[in-house]
Amino acid sequence: MKIITLIVGTLYSLILSSLAAFAAPTATLDLLGNLDARSGPTLGTTTPAHWIDVMTGNFSYAVSVYDSLCAAHTVKIYFYKDSENIWHIGAYIDGADLVGGSADAPQGALSNSIYFDDYHHRSGTIPASDISLTPTWANGAAAQTINLSFASFTQYSKSFSVDSVTQDGTACETIGHTQIDFDGDGKYDYMYRKITTGMVMIKKSSSNYTDTILRKAGKIGDIIISGDYTGDGLADIVVYRPSKHMWLICQSELAWDCTKPLTQTFGSGADVPISADHDGDGILDLAVWRPNQRKFCFRHSIDQSLACSSTTGTAWKPVK
Repeated sequence: MKIITLIVGTLYSLILSSLAAFAAPTATLDLLGNLDARSGPTLGTTTPAHWIDVMTGNFSYAVSVYDSLCAAHTVKIYFYKDSENIWHIGAYIDGADLVGGSADAPQGALSNSIYFDDYHHRSGTIPASDISLTPTWANGAAAQTINLSFASFTQYSKSFSVDSVTQDGTACETIGHTQIDFDGDGKYDYMYRKITTGMVMIKKSSSNYTDTILRKAGKIGDIIISGDYTGDGLADIVVYRPSKHMWLICQSELAWDCTKPLTQTFGSGADVPISADHDGDGILDLAVWRPNQRKFCFRHSIDQSLACSSTTGTAWKPVK
């Protein structure tokens, strides 16, 4: 059994036995902004022992990157002025996310000297990337190189800013094991998603897939799943927002109107939502796979009680 999902004009197959699909790990990160030319010199370090060692920078900024398991990780960026028109930039990840690392012990890299001319733009030979990070993730995600570029930064006598961040990585856009019977005929319907507009399209099996339902559901970075979360026998459209661990349930009883969702909060960190009925009441529970702890956690719909099931060893992979 497969669900066909539309992503930015291209069709992909979502195999129900996979927990997460369409992972797009971050490989490039381009930042545009301004460094305040009025700033005085500070010192950066290539081997910080604690976060306090890198917090001496003039400015800082945090951005999320994504691994091959769809998990988000925070890269903290610090900007250090060396002297007139010369800066260094450091990019660091908390050691808790990395193999062999420790919480509150940043690991990363400091750039070579970055030069600006008298016209406030980068000067000299500008590399394709200013910093390359090669994290080995503790959650078992694939090896990864993340190249950060600050080629579009300026140095004017105005406040520090990061005006845009462009990257090729995203959180998983769709999660496996979705129950999608929206018209109540006992057959699976087809569900499509166009990420750029946030639109979801459902083709109903009861009409031989000629009738469609179009709804605006979620935004870039959200994860879309579906299933009966209200107990009326019809699938709901569910938006999971990883940044807030928020579940937005667009109820079938309200014609899947995502402007009036049933909102619940459940999850933490880089949790991946799944569709499952753990208490056997016929209503799907809020459930997640927690990759950093290698366990499933869920909130029973029948009584709101919490439970988790875990395993040890990285050789065991989740199958749902």
